[in-house]
Amino acid sequence: MMEVKIKTIVESEDALHIDGVENVCFSIDKKYLNNIIPKEGDIVIIYFINGFGTPIRGMSLNGVQLYYLTDEDLAQQHEEQCKRYKDKRRRDFTKIEPTLNKMFELLPSLLQQRILMYRHFMHEFRELDEFYELVPMFLGYKMYRLCYSNDVHIFSKKVLEFEVVKYIKTHRFLKKFHPTWNQVDFARAFAGAIYADRTLLSKNSFDVKELKHSKVMFFPNCSAPLSGTFCVPRKKHIVEYMMKKS
Repeated sequence: MMEVKIKTIVESEDALHIDGVENVCFSIDKKYLNNIIPKEGDIVIIYFINGFGTPIRGMSLNGVQLYYLTDEDLAQQHEEQCKRYKDKRRRDFTKIEPTLNKMFELLPSLLQQRILMYRHFMHEFRELDEFYELVPMFLGYKMYRLCYSNDVHIFSKKVLEFEVVKYIKTHRFLKKFHPTWNQVDFARAFAGAIYADRTLLSKNSFDVKELKHSKVMFFPNCSAPLSGTFCVPRKKHIVEYMMKKS
């Protein structure tokens, strides 16, 4: 539970976005206000699921309870949020699919195999996850190409110093997207995985022995820190993918 004194209020279509004098920021959905209008100086008590930093389950304003969600309410809310998120991803995908297809075609076969494996095992990977994975892979490949050196130390230094924002703004495909810092960090690390696999990069076909030792194929998905790792255990999935492909 936390007590917050309202400092400023900014209204949007569905919510009030509040800054507290204690530098705590939060939002109140309008559907919970019941015609009560918060104002500067009012006291909001916030109830968290499990302490500060965890999701909010309820609020009261000047001693009047606005709402308090049960565990069942929270589960339903989470399910509804996930559905809205997936629906938006599907809608967005229809707009960016042509660009993603062109980017995929420009990748060497080794990197395409990584995407194809995800498509093979993951239902709706294309609609829900491909944007988040393909864009930083493409950026990492461009970093690899532009920073390449036979000296791994020089290559690593160039990758670290690569001016990502400037490059994205001038690239015909990447300028259409706004990669997150997580995607940019992934791209830098993925460029190193490509460097480790550089002897495989020029090949157009592979056997299972080659791919199950590939750094590119084993490298975790970009969204792993946010939503978990794809295709685990990875070696088992690589072998099964290759067997079904052959």
